[in-house]
Amino acid sequence: MRRPDMKVCGIRTVGGPNVFHYEPVLVMTLDLGVHAETHSALLPGFTERLVTVLPGLAAHTCARGYEGGFFERLLEGTYLGHITEHVAIELASRAGFGENFGKTVDAGAPGVYEIAVRYESEQGMRRALLGAVELVTYLMDPMHPCAALLDQARLHVEEARRVAAQEALGPSTRALVDAARRRDLPVRRVGTGSLIQLGWGARLRWLQASVVLSLIHI
Repeated sequence: MRRPDMKVCGIRTVGGPNVFHYEPVLVMTLDLGVHAETHSALLPGFTERLVTVLPGLAAHTCARGYEGGFFERLLEGTYLGHITEHVAIELASRAGFGENFGKTVDAGAPGVYEIAVRYESEQGMRRALLGAVELVTYLMDPMHPCAALLDQARLHVEEARRVAAQEALGPSTRALVDAARRRDLPVRRVGTGSLIQLGWGARLRWLQASVVLSLIHI
């Protein structure tokens, strides 16, 4: 039986530190279906359409550590899970809540991968991940008009921005979270309110608005 096109099997939140990163991440399980062995170099015009629709991707460093590293991987041939990871990060960045960490790993079943991305807005990043899957699917079709792809990317960005705005932190809490991140302190939002976890273990503190609620020793 023919396997279906790419399918999202689920998205889960993984607290940090974890096997993917030292901060919380969202992990999307993606079944590539019939595209399990498809990479960008096998799709005529795919890379050109991709960077036309999302020009910021041309500057992504990827694991090579320099601007343009991801573009080189696209030209050489990189698989669709990895591409979806970068598209999600770029959509989130354009929506105003981007993070620069992503990792795609084999999930243990043929053609199934786990895409882990760090997030500032949990719900906004969930929307960006789903939008990335849809956008990459359409980009694989050379008959899909570029103008329609540009419109689709814009709509995904707007929707992710709208969702993120619904759970945005207040100004005082936002300022404290930004200050903590500038100092490389672990930050985790708990739920959709203004309760923030700072640090881990014996140094863990709970913060709500501008008030430190407690110090918990583990």
